[in-house]
Amino acid sequence: MSNEFNIQVIDDGVQAALSKLARIAPDRAQAIVEASAHMIQDRAVKNIQGGVRTGKFYRATKDGKMHQASAPSEFPKSNTGNLVKNITVEKVPNQVAATVGSRDAAEYGYYLEFGTSKMQPRPWLGRSAEQEREAINKLIDNTVNRLLDEL
Repeated sequence: MSNEFNIQVIDDGVQAALSKLARIAPDRAQAIVEASAHMIQDRAVKNIQGGVRTGKFYRATKDGKMHQASAPSEFPKSNTGNLVKNITVEKVPNQVAATVGSRDAAEYGYYLEFGTSKMQPRPWLGRSAEQEREAINKLIDNTVNRLLDEL
């Protein structure tokens, strides 16, 4: 993934429990982290493919079909589906961690997130992560505590 940036969605108390589990059972901790990353990926896809848009209309395809773009601060509107197809979850080698982002085939995901000198941001990944924050922390906390009780 190009143009990387970090978003921390795991609260400190939950992170402490996850770190403890990672020392005892790293494979189980990694599975929880990856499940959490997939929650963010799924939310990002839903946000891009759905919702109301208020941006401009333009002819986007060779056959002349109209497309309504997203306005600044809205989730980007799916047109070709390329961004959605290229949102990936990847395990971080030698760590209990995972990344969520867009592959190089959709490197414009970064520019949508943060904007450019000519385009206001259409944040999609950070907002999707924030929308999943509570559910992720609950999942990790409940799962880690259950697994620690079993060990």
